[in-house]
Amino acid sequence: MPLKRPDSQQHEKRSPLKLVFFRVRNAIIFFLLLSPILLYLLGNNAYMESLPIDKAPYTHFNGLDPSTQVYISWETAYQGNATLWLGASPDTLSLNQTNATLDTIHRVQVSGLAPDTRYYYRVSSRVQGLNYTSPVGTFKTAPVTGIPFKAAFFSDAQQLWGIGHYERIASAIAEHDDLAFVSCLGDICEFEYTQPDWNLFMLQSKGWMSKFPFVPVMGNHDTSFNDGTGSYDNMDTLMYLKYFGFSYTTGPWANHFFYSFNYSNVQFVVGEISAGGLENILLLNQSGWFNETLGKGQDKTFRVLMFHRCMYSSMEGSDGLVARMRPIIEKYNVSLVMYGHDHHYERFLVNGHTYLMLGGGGGIQDTGFLIRPDSQFINVGPSYTTVAYEVDRLVVETWSEENALIESFALVANGSRAVLQRGGAC
Repeated sequence: MPLKRPDSQQHEKRSPLKLVFFRVRNAIIFFLLLSPILLYLLGNNAYMESLPIDKAPYTHFNGLDPSTQVYISWETAYQGNATLWLGASPDTLSLNQTNATLDTIHRVQVSGLAPDTRYYYRVSSRVQGLNYTSPVGTFKTAPVTGIPFKAAFFSDAQQLWGIGHYERIASAIAEHDDLAFVSCLGDICEFEYTQPDWNLFMLQSKGWMSKFPFVPVMGNHDTSFNDGTGSYDNMDTLMYLKYFGFSYTTGPWANHFFYSFNYSNVQFVVGEISAGGLENILLLNQSGWFNETLGKGQDKTFRVLMFHRCMYSSMEGSDGLVARMRPIIEKYNVSLVMYGHDHHYERFLVNGHTYLMLGGGGGIQDTGFLIRPDSQFINVGPSYTTVAYEVDRLVVETWSEENALIESFALVANGSRAVLQRGGAC
């Protein structure tokens, strides 16, 4: 005969009404626990939606020769004309160009500039009967001889619903006064089509964009590359294209986003390796472009290659990308390879070539590493990197969002090779 529990241990049978009560109560408790997070997210979203679409002027030279050319771009919420004043000092600006065509995105290409020269500029637009005039901005053209310079790099600035640390990185970069340019190695924003994301990035970048040209690199969050068609979807609403345009509009590489430029005695090559199972290389014929472009850069002391998807990483990496790019990198003695995609900083040394992961620019940082044997240094947390050209060497320093030094090493020219001098095994 089965034993029967004492009455005190028997479960009370709940009525349907009580079951509903308990479920509602639990849902309320769960909502109350989550409400601070939900309110924070809703507040962030409301703030981003409230940001004005107007953009202060910024400079970039993707597809141009930065020693003599530059784009000056800005945006207005409503259509207007575009006028640019330019000069060698902020007090001697003279009328440079006027475009009566009404538009919201204004992009003025300035040519015939003197190399290694600082310029100042101001722009204006007449919008709905009102005049908009910008503060005075500045940029410096590239030297054509072996003059030292320093540039800043970071990757993965994207912030999900405005949550991240990019604003602190941008503020740290803005503390510099001596940068030649600033580059984000892809994933500038979280969503490629969402206007508030780009409004936030441009607003937070305003401090350094008013002083230094921007060198953009396309990332997988900045694109909608379609392997099936070998092209991009919805190009008419692609924010990257809206703000930076194609690198080349004519010639064999027209309507692409990869480009290269020389700065002093360094060749910088920006690849369009961002998204897609084929890493955009075969479909866009980038292998041919890499070979052609790096072949022309053999007279430079250093060659720096930049793109978004990571080759080596203790998080993910890509064996397919290594197979495609490593032979090109080694054939043309690329001095330094920089990329992002995974969200941490990491340095690799592979067959004498240095590879840098610069994913500390803004997004949530990685966890759970499987450290590779060729990894020389790893850091988790917000960071950006400066590369200083000093005639016979590149001095590479990585900084926290508080401008505390995380790591420093140098690559010294030895013939056509760049040899790691300090900061890891050689």
